Amino acid sequence: MPIITINHLHETEPRWFAVHTRSKSEKFVQRLLTKKGIHAYVPLQRLMRRYTRSTRIVEKPLINCYVFVQIVKREYVPVLETENVSGFIRFNKELIAI
Repeated sequence: MPIITINHLHETEPRWFAVHTRSKSEKFVQRLLTKKGIHAYVPLQRLMRRYTRSTRIVEKPLINCYVFVQIVKREYVPVLETENVSGFIRFNKELIAI
């Protein structure tokens, strides 16, 4: 029985994929990908943090260790080569678009 591989990367149509990153580097990875011209998205939540002498509003990632990218096939390797990127999220070793 032949092995069927599913790869949702497309030559011309950008599709969304989830990328796993190192802990606490989601916004950093997003900046690096944006500099490369790759559309990257990190959902953020605004939280109020109280410190001894002040209160600050901080933006934390809603989903830790993940960045979402909208890419075409030629942008796959540049995403993997980005600092602090561990790899794409796969299901049964198959690259699936979200």
